[in-house]
Amino acid sequence: VTRFETETWYKVGIPPVAVDDDGNEYATLKAALEDVKAGGTIKVLAGCSLPSEAVKINRSLTLDLNGQTIAVPSYQGSILSFLAADTAATVVISNGNVAAGGSTADTCFIECNSSNGKVVLADLTATVACNAASPKWSPYPAFVRSTAAGGVVEVVRCTFTATNTHKSPLLRTTNGGDFVVEDTTLDNSLATATSSFLGAAITIDNTSDACSITLRGDCRFSRVNGTTGTVVFDNGY
Repeated sequence: VTRFETETWYKVGIPPVAVDDDGNEYATLKAALEDVKAGGTIKVLAGCSLPSEAVKINRSLTLDLNGQTIAVPSYQGSILSFLAADTAATVVISNGNVAAGGSTADTCFIECNSSNGKVVLADLTATVACNAASPKWSPYPAFVRSTAAGGVVEVVRCTFTATNTHKSPLLRTTNGGDFVVEDTTLDNSLATATSSFLGAAITIDNTSDACSITLRGDCRFSRVNGTTGTVVFDNGY
């Protein structure tokens, strides 16, 4: 009798943080996002962090947070950048929590920079503490950005709450990017900034490309001090 007939062997290693719908397991969320097939689904298995670097997404996918929390570190730029040219490309992130930490960098959780694409954020709760006060020319201040004419970000049944270190908009549209906001709460009331641009729940930049923000259902927005409104039209640079 050999030892292989009498013993059970187990794979030893770091438990995976995510699995795709083909059963592939991943030790990092970045690896899962870069490897998943077009149209595939990633399910988060345990709380994990995104890297302190940009992760470019160029195809349709679904990220099911599965009730878990993902951490977004401080970073100068967009952590998740959706750039697909495919007219049918859609990125869905849903069903969990986002903890955006740090207080010194202009971190954007996700940016839709696709003129033919869509990002859907659904059933998410986020605590945002990462976006420091920034001059208007900074390309990154906002928790979520829609930055290409023809592209759209849908925010559905979400609650985004800023802490007192968050000073820039929760949602920002530039260059004609669109937003659809439904049954969502955007609470920036604890932010310390007082200017119209930096304390808003939503900022619409005044660019040459027309953009739209569509509100549906029960939407509740608040901004620091309530000085000039929760949705602000910025006059440019």
